Amino acid sequence: MKISAHQPNYFANQNYFDKIKASDIFVMLDDVQFEKNGFTNRNRIPNGDKDLWLTIPIIHKAGQLITDVKTANDLWKEKHRKTLLNKYKDAEFINSFFDYDSDKLIDWTGRSVVLGLVKLEIDFKIIKSSQLDINTTGTQRLIDICKNLNADTYLSGQGAKKYMDMDLFERAGITVEYMPEKNEPYSILNSIL
Repeated sequence: MKISAHQPNYFANQNYFDKIKASDIFVMLDDVQFEKNGFTNRNRIPNGDKDLWLTIPIIHKAGQLITDVKTANDLWKEKHRKTLLNKYKDAEFINSFFDYDSDKLIDWTGRSVVLGLVKLEIDFKIIKSSQLDINTTGTQRLIDICKNLNADTYLSGQGAKKYMDMDLFERAGITVEYMPEKNEPYSILNSIL
């Protein structure tokens, strides 16, 4: 059993979806600390010579978990809808994506991940980490998630090499595999539209 895990990203890039596709189960890390200026509430699309950032305005406190972060208002939805329809004129699903009511950031990021999976026709099984009731942190948290889901392999992105403790994985009997590095800076919207 091979699992991967990552924080939810708003209209994530192709690398994110490749990792889900290569896993038996994907764990959406929703009960980890929200990272300001990360991709959980924003992403970019190409717009001529300059990238265009789509950012969901949020209300959060330092140290707050992603699952607890709220959107600041609903004004962003119409702005994002218009921007995306202008850029991707044949994307009828954009209207239905934004015809949704929630003030929780995780609902919007999770919704964008599922939309990407459906549009890319990727079979998937997603579990939110908050459903697993695991209280450890760092590498031990990843190991405990693997154990909870009976996984013998953890699939990681290249960037995690900097902070994962490989000795802990080895002692736990869990193999770590890495996704190949790809330079895909833009949102999945470029692939599905």
